[in-house]
Amino acid sequence: MPSIHILAVFLKLPEPGRVKTRLAAGIGAERAAQVSADLTILTLRRLPWDCLEVWICYDPPDREKEIREWLAPHIPENARVRFEAQVPGDLGDRLRAVMDEAFGMPETASLTLIGTDCPDFLWPLFIVTKRMPQEGIDAVFGPALDGGYYMLALAKPCPELFSGIPWSTERTLEASLEAAAAAGRKVHVLERRLRDIDTMADFLQWKGHESPS
Repeated sequence: MPSIHILAVFLKLPEPGRVKTRLAAGIGAERAAQVSADLTILTLRRLPWDCLEVWICYDPPDREKEIREWLAPHIPENARVRFEAQVPGDLGDRLRAVMDEAFGMPETASLTLIGTDCPDFLWPLFIVTKRMPQEGIDAVFGPALDGGYYMLALAKPCPELFSGIPWSTERTLEASLEAAAAAGRKVHVLERRLRDIDTMADFLQWKGHESPS
């Protein structure tokens, strides 16, 4: 049976007031929603579609038709893509649900989980996840500057990484690494820390200190 590498992209329909609320405090809800949309499209355009099965993990769960129509121009015609509604709960619940679904299929060799907030994430980093099974690595984290992570790649189910973690805090990655160590997981952390675009400061740094217009 051929093995598959799954990339799960977590995204939201860019509706004003529902996305980038911290950024919206500085540039307004409409502009923040546009930034969210731009980041999502940038992420999709950079994906290595030819070597992955991509799962679009979307929210709200009842808006699949709109999300498909919005994303259609940015997904190659021959892409292996699947749409999955995000389940209710916190981020850990949503990540774990996708992990359970992916590794419930015997052909899954690895699962990579990302959001759409990190415009500097370049896909040569994905090569690391391809080597995970051969090197006995259970999980690879891409560390973010805010203390979280912009990528988590798994070679096997690691449910402890999604329970009791302080999400969206400066301790998210630290707590995740502690949970992995306690479970005896072999973990690799990528050297380069990247910036998520969540706040006005992040936005200005990304835009080279441009004034928002």
